[in-house]
Amino acid sequence: MSKAASIIAVTAGVILSGQCAVWGACLGGHDPKAAYPFPDVKGAVLFLIGVSVIPLVVVVLSTIVRRLLSSLHPSLRLPIPVAILLLGPLFSLVMGYSVQARDNRTRDQEREFYVSQKEAYSSYAAQLTADPGIVLRERWYEEGSKDSWGGAGVSARRMVFEDSFRPDHLAVAYTGDQLREISERAQDKRMLVVCHPQCPPDLIESMWPLVMSSRQAWMIGQMIDNPATPRHLFEEYQLERLNSNRAVSGWIDSAIEERLKKPNKIR
Repeated sequence: MSKAASIIAVTAGVILSGQCAVWGACLGGHDPKAAYPFPDVKGAVLFLIGVSVIPLVVVVLSTIVRRLLSSLHPSLRLPIPVAILLLGPLFSLVMGYSVQARDNRTRDQEREFYVSQKEAYSSYAAQLTADPGIVLRERWYEEGSKDSWGGAGVSARRMVFEDSFRPDHLAVAYTGDQLREISERAQDKRMLVVCHPQCPPDLIESMWPLVMSSRQAWMIGQMIDNPATPRHLFEEYQLERLNSNRAVSGWIDSAIEERLKKPNKIR
């Protein structure tokens, strides 16, 4: 095989290998225009693998096969450039299709997970709103507890538990005693109770320093907005700011300033 023919075969094989990797993914369901106007990153990665990795794999495999067969069939030889031209695109096509098939399975599994999670969330939310005490009896606050729905159910139950302290997410009529017990048992989730409007003021007061130092903005905001949070906590915070000669800065200062303008919940 002449040098010119070898160069042409290798060049064509490499380019075809890259393109066939993309075609293989498209045959498996990949949409190269799905990210428009952004580029097809997945297609670009497959193309690069097709033009770089696949030809090298073909060269290695062809060399091994030639050595194994040379003693048995000396006349049977497939030139490396021809192998790249013929086998490179074929291997790339299979590779691209396999990658897309794997991604399809992953996407389907994720879709099934979220469907199951949504169903489980609705079921647990209905149970909890009807019977808040179920959280304590069945230990919903324990991360490792098993669930009949599997992983999706464990995730959904955790979401329902966390949302149950936020009336804007899920209205659950916890009693003050239940919230106290939850704060004692659910050590890693105990701060959540400060978000619930039925949380006893003294419990919020005891957790104020812990929540304020947690750096969890949403929880701090919920505690500040909670009508059950004792007013004197805001006044003490404001007094400390004034004594330190610090101007109103940051969202916490502003939120407390606004909260002081509102009346506290009368118990």
